[in-house]
Amino acid sequence: MVKHFTVPFLIGISRKDKMTLKYFEDTDTVQMEFSDQTVSETRELNENLYIDLDAQGNILGMTIEHASLQADMRELAFQRIAAEG
Repeated sequence: MVKHFTVPFLIGISRKDKMTLKYFEDTDTVQMEFSDQTVSETRELNENLYIDLDAQGNILGMTIEHASLQADMRELAFQRIAAEG
């Protein structure tokens, strides 16, 4: 079962893009997509963490393997902090 969350705003990403978070229970994997731009390269940061980059080196997404070992995956909290002033 895939749990799918969409957050329509993210600082630094064009307004047409939206952040998407998917949790795949069968593989215990979290996939975060920050943009729908074309991925040019995927880099392995460690055996459980990968980042997707565009041709200019901007981060487009992140994949976390064995996610439940990193965090409690039963609940997702999102908090938007307003700018001061």
